[in-house]
Amino acid sequence: CVVPIQGKADDEVLAEIAEMKKAAGRQKLYIELGNEVYTDYGSAEEYMVRCKELYPLIKEQYPDIEIGAVIVPDSLKFALPGSKYAKWNDIVAKYPNCYDAVIVHNYTTINDVNGYSTKDMLRQLYLDNQFLKSRFSSYKELFAGKEIWVSEYGNLIMDVFNSADLSEQSRKSFAKTTGVAICNIEKLFDMAAEGIDISCYHMSNDAQGFGIIQGADKLQNYYVFKKAGDILNNNGYFYNVSPIVCDTTNGYLHLVNN
Repeated sequence: CVVPIQGKADDEVLAEIAEMKKAAGRQKLYIELGNEVYTDYGSAEEYMVRCKELYPLIKEQYPDIEIGAVIVPDSLKFALPGSKYAKWNDIVAKYPNCYDAVIVHNYTTINDVNGYSTKDMLRQLYLDNQFLKSRFSSYKELFAGKEIWVSEYGNLIMDVFNSADLSEQSRKSFAKTTGVAICNIEKLFDMAAEGIDISCYHMSNDAQGFGIIQGADKLQNYYVFKKAGDILNNNGYFYNVSPIVCDTTNGYLHLVNN
Protein backbone atom coordinates (compact mmCIF):
# COMPACT_ATOMS: atom_id res chain seq x y z
CA CYS A 1 0.00 0.00 0.00
CA VAL A 2 1.31 3.43 -0.93
CA VAL A 3 1.27 6.07 1.81
CA PRO A 4 1.64 9.63 0.43
CA ILE A 5 4.12 11.48 2.61
CA GLN A 6 5.13 14.64 0.77
CA GLY A 7 3.44 17.65 2.34
CA LYS A 8 1.75 15.43 4.94
CA ALA A 9 2.07 15.96 8.69
CA ASP A 10 3.07 13.03 10.90
CA ASP A 11 -0.45 12.57 12.27
CA GLU A 12 -1.91 12.55 8.74
CA VAL A 13 0.46 9.79 7.67
CA LEU A 14 -0.26 7.74 10.79
CA ALA A 15 -4.01 8.20 10.38
CA GLU A 16 -3.82 6.87 6.82
CA ILE A 17 -1.77 3.89 7.94
CA ALA A 18 -4.34 3.20 10.68
CA GLU A 19 -7.05 2.97 8.00
CA MET A 20 -4.90 0.64 5.93
CA LYS A 21 -4.20 -1.51 8.96
CA LYS A 22 -7.90 -1.75 9.70
CA ALA A 23 -8.69 -2.73 6.12
CA ALA A 24 -5.91 -5.34 6.07
CA GLY A 25 -7.32 -7.13 9.10
CA ARG A 26 -5.08 -10.07 9.95
CA GLN A 27 -3.05 -9.78 6.78
CA LYS A 28 0.49 -8.49 7.06
CA LEU A 29 0.77 -4.92 5.83
CA TYR A 30 3.54 -3.68 3.56
CA ILE A 31 3.67 0.07 2.97
CA GLU A 32 5.56 2.25 0.51
CA LEU A 33 6.70 5.68 1.66
CA GLY A 34 5.42 7.49 -1.40
CA ASN A 35 5.10 6.51 -5.04
CA GLU A 36 7.99 7.24 -7.45
CA VAL A 37 8.93 10.15 -5.21
CA TYR A 38 12.19 10.80 -7.06
CA THR A 39 10.12 12.95 -9.43
CA ASP A 40 8.76 15.02 -6.51
CA TYR A 41 11.63 15.52 -4.10
CA GLY A 42 14.52 17.78 -4.96
CA SER A 43 17.05 15.20 -3.80
CA ALA A 44 17.36 11.79 -2.21
CA GLU A 45 18.67 13.44 0.96
CA GLU A 46 15.44 15.41 1.31
CA TYR A 47 13.41 12.24 0.89
CA MET A 48 15.50 10.25 3.36
CA VAL A 49 15.22 12.96 6.00
CA ARG A 50 11.46 12.46 5.85
CA CYS A 51 11.83 8.67 5.96
CA LYS A 52 14.12 9.01 8.97
CA GLU A 53 11.40 10.97 10.78
CA LEU A 54 8.55 8.63 9.89
CA TYR A 55 10.15 5.20 10.25
CA PRO A 56 10.43 5.14 14.08
CA LEU A 57 6.98 6.71 14.49
CA ILE A 58 5.35 4.02 12.36
CA LYS A 59 7.33 1.18 13.94
CA GLU A 60 6.46 2.38 17.43
CA GLN A 61 2.74 2.01 16.74
CA TYR A 62 2.88 -0.87 14.25
CA PRO A 63 6.04 -2.95 14.75
CA ASP A 64 4.75 -5.69 12.45
CA ILE A 65 4.40 -3.42 9.41
CA GLU A 66 7.12 -3.66 6.77
CA ILE A 67 8.22 -0.29 5.38
CA GLY A 68 9.71 0.31 1.95
CA ALA A 69 11.66 3.28 0.59
CA VAL A 70 11.65 4.24 -3.08
CA ILE A 71 14.72 3.84 -5.28
CA VAL A 72 15.35 4.74 -8.92
CA PRO A 73 15.36 2.06 -11.63
CA ASP A 74 18.82 1.75 -13.13
CA SER A 75 17.41 2.40 -16.60
CA LEU A 76 16.50 5.94 -15.53
CA LYS A 77 19.78 6.41 -13.71
CA PHE A 78 21.78 5.44 -16.79
CA ALA A 79 19.61 7.51 -19.12
CA LEU A 80 20.17 10.72 -17.09
CA PRO A 81 23.71 10.43 -15.69
CA GLY A 82 24.02 14.07 -14.63
CA SER A 83 20.68 14.29 -12.84
CA LYS A 84 19.57 13.73 -9.25
CA TYR A 85 18.56 10.20 -10.31
CA ALA A 86 22.19 9.18 -10.87
CA LYS A 87 23.08 9.41 -7.16
CA TRP A 88 19.66 8.63 -5.68
CA ASN A 89 20.21 4.95 -4.84
CA ASP A 90 23.67 5.48 -3.38
CA ILE A 91 22.25 8.10 -1.04
CA VAL A 92 19.30 5.92 0.03
CA ALA A 93 21.79 3.13 0.81
CA LYS A 94 23.45 5.42 3.40
CA TYR A 95 20.25 5.36 5.51
CA PRO A 96 19.69 1.63 6.17
CA ASN A 97 17.89 2.26 9.46
CA CYS A 98 15.04 4.12 7.75
CA TYR A 99 13.36 1.23 5.87
CA ASP A 100 12.96 -2.55 5.75
CA ALA A 101 12.94 -2.82 1.97
CA VAL A 102 13.61 -0.83 -1.16
CA ILE A 103 11.03 -0.39 -3.93
CA VAL A 104 11.76 -0.23 -7.63
CA HIS A 105 9.34 0.01 -10.56
CA ASN A 106 10.15 -1.41 -13.97
CA TYR A 107 8.40 -0.72 -17.25
CA THR A 108 9.55 -1.61 -20.72
CA THR A 109 8.82 1.67 -22.52
CA ILE A 110 8.16 1.78 -26.26
CA ASN A 111 7.86 5.39 -27.35
CA ASP A 112 6.80 5.03 -30.98
CA VAL A 113 5.21 2.03 -32.71
CA ASN A 114 5.26 3.52 -36.22
CA GLY A 115 7.05 1.00 -38.43
CA TYR A 116 7.55 -1.20 -35.38
CA SER A 117 7.13 -4.90 -36.12
CA THR A 118 6.12 -7.67 -33.74
CA LYS A 119 9.68 -8.97 -33.94
CA ASP A 120 11.01 -5.51 -32.96
CA MET A 121 8.73 -5.39 -29.94
CA LEU A 122 9.58 -8.88 -28.74
CA ARG A 123 13.30 -8.18 -29.20
CA GLN A 124 13.05 -5.05 -27.05
CA LEU A 125 11.03 -6.85 -24.39
CA TYR A 126 13.55 -9.69 -24.27
CA LEU A 127 16.53 -7.35 -24.05
CA ASP A 128 14.83 -5.31 -21.34
CA ASN A 129 14.13 -8.47 -19.36
CA GLN A 130 17.79 -9.43 -19.57
CA PHE A 131 18.85 -5.94 -18.49
CA LEU A 132 16.52 -5.99 -15.48
CA LYS A 133 17.71 -9.44 -14.46
CA SER A 134 21.30 -8.21 -14.55
CA ARG A 135 20.41 -5.29 -12.24
CA PHE A 136 18.87 -7.36 -9.46
CA SER A 137 22.29 -8.42 -8.19
CA SER A 138 23.31 -4.75 -8.18
CA TYR A 139 20.31 -3.79 -6.05
CA LYS A 140 20.89 -6.68 -3.66
CA GLU A 141 24.56 -5.78 -3.27
CA LEU A 142 23.89 -2.09 -2.67
CA PHE A 143 21.05 -2.77 -0.22
CA ALA A 144 22.45 -5.84 1.47
CA GLY A 145 20.14 -7.29 4.10
CA LYS A 146 17.08 -5.47 2.75
CA GLU A 147 14.15 -6.91 0.85
CA ILE A 148 13.62 -5.87 -2.78
CA TRP A 149 10.04 -5.07 -3.82
CA VAL A 150 9.20 -4.64 -7.50
CA SER A 151 5.79 -3.24 -6.70
CA GLU A 152 5.04 -2.26 -10.30
CA TYR A 153 6.18 -3.80 -13.55
CA GLY A 154 4.74 -4.00 -17.03
CA ASN A 155 4.93 -2.50 -20.50
CA LEU A 156 4.33 1.13 -21.38
CA ILE A 157 3.31 1.72 -25.00
CA MET A 158 3.36 5.50 -25.19
CA ASP A 159 1.24 5.78 -28.37
CA VAL A 160 -1.56 4.04 -26.48
CA PHE A 161 -0.89 5.54 -23.06
CA ASN A 162 -0.99 9.13 -24.36
CA SER A 163 -4.06 8.69 -26.53
CA ALA A 164 -6.87 11.05 -25.48
CA ASP A 165 -9.43 8.85 -27.24
CA LEU A 166 -10.35 6.08 -24.79
CA SER A 167 -12.03 4.02 -27.51
CA GLU A 168 -8.79 4.20 -29.50
CA GLN A 169 -6.88 2.98 -26.45
CA SER A 170 -9.19 0.00 -26.18
CA ARG A 171 -8.99 -0.80 -29.89
CA LYS A 172 -5.21 -0.88 -30.19
CA SER A 173 -3.80 -4.32 -29.49
CA PHE A 174 -0.14 -3.54 -28.83
CA ALA A 175 0.99 -5.38 -25.69
CA LYS A 176 -2.13 -7.58 -25.74
CA THR A 177 -0.51 -10.42 -27.66
CA THR A 178 0.64 -13.87 -26.56
CA GLY A 179 4.29 -12.97 -27.18
CA VAL A 180 4.14 -9.96 -24.88
CA ALA A 181 2.33 -12.01 -22.22
CA ILE A 182 5.10 -14.63 -22.34
CA CYS A 183 7.71 -11.88 -21.88
CA ASN A 184 5.78 -10.71 -18.81
CA ILE A 185 5.92 -14.21 -17.35
CA GLU A 186 9.62 -14.49 -18.15
CA LYS A 187 10.14 -11.36 -16.08
CA LEU A 188 8.09 -12.86 -13.24
CA PHE A 189 10.14 -16.07 -13.15
CA ASP A 190 13.39 -14.11 -13.43
CA MET A 191 12.39 -12.19 -10.30
CA ALA A 192 11.56 -15.42 -8.49
CA ALA A 193 14.91 -16.92 -9.50
CA GLU A 194 16.80 -13.83 -8.32
CA GLY A 195 15.11 -13.81 -4.91
CA ILE A 196 12.96 -10.70 -5.34
CA ASP A 197 10.69 -10.67 -2.29
CA ILE A 198 7.58 -8.99 -3.72
CA SER A 199 6.51 -8.38 -7.31
CA CYS A 200 3.29 -6.89 -8.60
CA TYR A 201 2.19 -6.67 -12.21
CA HIS A 202 0.55 -3.37 -13.17
CA MET A 203 -2.40 -3.64 -13.63
CA SER A 204 -5.31 -6.08 -13.47
CA ASN A 205 -8.09 -4.35 -15.45
CA ASP A 206 -6.93 -1.96 -18.15
CA ALA A 207 -7.40 -1.13 -21.85
CA GLN A 208 -3.98 0.40 -22.54
CA GLY A 209 -2.06 -2.85 -22.82
CA PHE A 210 -1.28 -3.19 -19.12
CA GLY A 211 -4.31 -5.32 -18.34
CA ILE A 212 -4.78 -8.93 -17.38
CA ILE A 213 -8.41 -8.36 -18.26
CA GLN A 214 -10.12 -5.59 -20.23
CA GLY A 215 -13.60 -5.14 -18.83
CA ALA A 216 -15.23 -8.56 -19.04
CA ASP A 217 -12.69 -9.87 -21.57
CA LYS A 218 -9.72 -12.01 -20.58
CA LEU A 219 -6.52 -10.95 -22.32
CA GLN A 220 -3.51 -13.13 -23.08
CA ASN A 221 -1.89 -11.96 -19.84
CA TYR A 222 -4.74 -13.62 -17.94
CA TYR A 223 -3.98 -17.09 -19.27
CA VAL A 224 -0.22 -16.99 -18.80
CA PHE A 225 -0.44 -15.50 -15.29
CA LYS A 226 -3.02 -18.14 -14.34
CA LYS A 227 -0.72 -20.89 -15.56
CA ALA A 228 2.23 -19.31 -13.75
CA GLY A 229 0.15 -19.19 -10.56
CA ASP A 230 -0.63 -22.88 -10.89
CA ILE A 231 3.05 -23.69 -11.37
CA LEU A 232 4.15 -21.62 -8.37
CA ASN A 233 1.37 -22.98 -6.14
CA ASN A 234 2.12 -26.60 -6.98
CA ASN A 235 5.92 -26.51 -6.84
CA GLY A 236 8.26 -25.48 -4.08
CA TYR A 237 11.33 -25.04 -6.29
CA PHE A 238 12.41 -24.88 -9.91
CA TYR A 239 15.59 -25.24 -11.94
CA ASN A 240 17.11 -22.86 -14.44
CA VAL A 241 17.61 -24.63 -17.76
CA SER A 242 20.62 -23.50 -19.78
CA PRO A 243 19.98 -22.70 -23.46
CA ILE A 244 21.38 -25.17 -25.96
CA VAL A 245 22.47 -24.99 -29.57
CA CYS A 246 21.45 -27.72 -32.02
CA ASP A 247 24.46 -28.65 -34.14
CA THR A 248 23.63 -30.79 -37.18
CA THR A 249 27.11 -30.91 -38.69
CA ASN A 250 27.61 -33.99 -40.88
CA GLY A 251 23.97 -34.91 -40.51
CA TYR A 252 24.16 -35.75 -36.79
CA LEU A 253 22.29 -33.92 -34.02
CA HIS A 254 24.45 -32.68 -31.17
CA LEU A 255 23.11 -30.64 -28.22
CA VAL A 256 25.78 -28.19 -27.14
CA ASN A 257 25.60 -25.96 -24.06
CA ASN A 258 25.38 -22.33 -25.10
